[in-house]
Amino acid sequence: MSKHDIESDAARYLAALHEIRDWINSDSELHNIVYLKGIINDVIDQRETLIPQSVGNNIFEFSVAGVPQAQLRPRVVRRGSRIVLYDEAKCVKAKRKVAREAMRVYGDKTKINTPIHVDITFHMPIPKGLLKSTRIGDPHVKRPDLDNLVKLVLDGITDSKGIWFDDNQVVAISARKVYNNLVSTDVVIRY
Repeated sequence: MSKHDIESDAARYLAALHEIRDWINSDSELHNIVYLKGIINDVIDQRETLIPQSVGNNIFEFSVAGVPQAQLRPRVVRRGSRIVLYDEAKCVKAKRKVAREAMRVYGDKTKINTPIHVDITFHMPIPKGLLKSTRIGDPHVKRPDLDNLVKLVLDGITDSKGIWFDDNQVVAISARKVYNNLVSTDVVIRY
């Protein structure tokens, strides 16, 4: 995709927002549109963007089957006069699983060297006691913490040594935990 295509897509997007704003302004019967109108005005006036401007139009997606694993605190042991930190085996195994799946899908392309936006959805198991009262897609508001789940995924991708140079290239993250019968971690990388 050329720079011209990206600029023309942005122009069409901006034109569509102008058209929506004009339609909202012309219809006096609409209620509860103040919030929507504010967002549209902010985007048009370039005070807010929906996706960071530095992120390109390339998309890479993969999914890791199984219950999402959170990054746990490192363990500390004393070996002689040295203190050694290490990850628990289940974290190491989960990171390797993320790295393996990411590399399987990404293949042997060159490493991403631009700013990156990562969107992660963690599909968590529905506990047996909540099967009747919980719907697929409901927010998961229990442990593990979302930030620890994200940390493990980013570390796993970094450990793959083939997707990006370092996770400091990630400039935006969008993440959510939801209940689902099919547990997995879905990752979308925009660069």
